[in-house]
Amino acid sequence: MLAAIVGLLALVFMSFKIGQDMGIVLAKGVFISLICIFTVLPGLVVKFDKIMTKTHKKSLNFNTDSIMKFVQKTRFIILPLILIVIGTSYFMKDELVIMFVKTFDNNQQEYIEEVFGVDNQIALLYKNDENASSIESIIKWLEEQDKINYVQDFSNTIGKKYNYKELSSEMDIDIEQAKMMYQMYKDKDNGNNYEKLQCMI
Repeated sequence: MLAAIVGLLALVFMSFKIGQDMGIVLAKGVFISLICIFTVLPGLVVKFDKIMTKTHKKSLNFNTDSIMKFVQKTRFIILPLILIVIGTSYFMKDELVIMFVKTFDNNQQEYIEEVFGVDNQIALLYKNDENASSIESIIKWLEEQDKINYVQDFSNTIGKKYNYKELSSEMDIDIEQAKMMYQMYKDKDNGNNYEKLQCMI
């Protein structure tokens, strides 16, 4: 119990604020339950001892003599058989075939589309040190596929660079307003390029 309390208090040192809240609340709950175990529980056991004795659950006793005799007689057969099954299973696991149901062969496709919709979202993960040019080429190739509606990535969303015309089109604002936004940020940034604004959009 004390180990659980200390372990939960370790959440307090998380960088996120929710860790402090969770750690204190959970550790407090375990501590209160620990106090109840040493104080309230013994009193309840003494108080309801007669009722607990009367309602005591009977243990299930099965006669396993015949089973043990069978195991004893066939032990030289069962053990090699188990080893053979384990070995066969290990080598056959690589031959497992995974089948996917094609939507046009599925007679329940209309019902599935009615409940879940037609589109499916798929997340592709890549390492942070992946070459940016290769990521852009993959995204460009995905966007060219007919069966893909859209692709969202840092490079084409948050990290995409816009000029004021593209900004006007993407955010559905007037070109003059887009120019004003760029000019305001340029003045605020002491005349530097619009790189920061382009990356923030």
